[in-house]
Amino acid sequence: MNHCSYAQFCRRHDLSATAVYTAFYENNRQRIPALREHSAIVCLRRIIEASFQISNRSGFQGMGLRDLSRAVGMSIGSLYRYIGSKDLLAQMILEHTQFLAQTILGQHAISQLAPSARLAALLRLHVYVSESLQAWFYFSYMEAKVLPPAQRREAVRGERATEDLLHTAIQAGQALGDFAPQRDARLTAAMLKGLLQDWYLKRGKYRHRAVSVDDYAQTAIDWAHCFLAPPGGDPSQIT
Repeated sequence: MNHCSYAQFCRRHDLSATAVYTAFYENNRQRIPALREHSAIVCLRRIIEASFQISNRSGFQGMGLRDLSRAVGMSIGSLYRYIGSKDLLAQMILEHTQFLAQTILGQHAISQLAPSARLAALLRLHVYVSESLQAWFYFSYMEAKVLPPAQRREAVRGERATEDLLHTAIQAGQALGDFAPQRDARLTAAMLKGLLQDWYLKRGKYRHRAVSVDDYAQTAIDWAHCFLAPPGGDPSQIT
């Protein structure tokens, strides 16, 4: 995983729209009334992608179901058959974003890696996942602060889960002497989390500068190399 490119990541993990929305339907089957699977998946994709577009323009809280029904060409009654309510739609989006990210991390057996390799893999995988699911990650971050308390807590829980993984890897590396013991592991994890978020929140900036997803991931790892290298140690130990 340490030297995996984004192209290799995409060949291993199917995060195409078809795969993502099929998984969304399967994970929320109990919340969606009995409908034909294919038509349900197609409609859910239209609804969610329209929600992302409206949210980017005017915010999810400002979006009414009438706005959404016009955008997808569907009656409000039909919308309720798929999403139940606007709050439930937001909850399903947040849960699915976390589900996809956690599923991919689990497939790489991150916890079995040595701390330095684990930290590098976490950084690289997070950048790659958020590149494939940029709209989902952007929505989850931007709308979490104005969602109802239950959904807001879910979004915060997902963000802290990633930070906790980084924190654990840094602490383990410090215990082995691979990372500088004087660095605050929790603060460093929070700073790295912010670095990861910048990639999917400010894509226009990096697109304008012609920064590739592979370059960004490697730069995040290189920053961790230098910052966490112990006195007299080799910063290239995190690969």
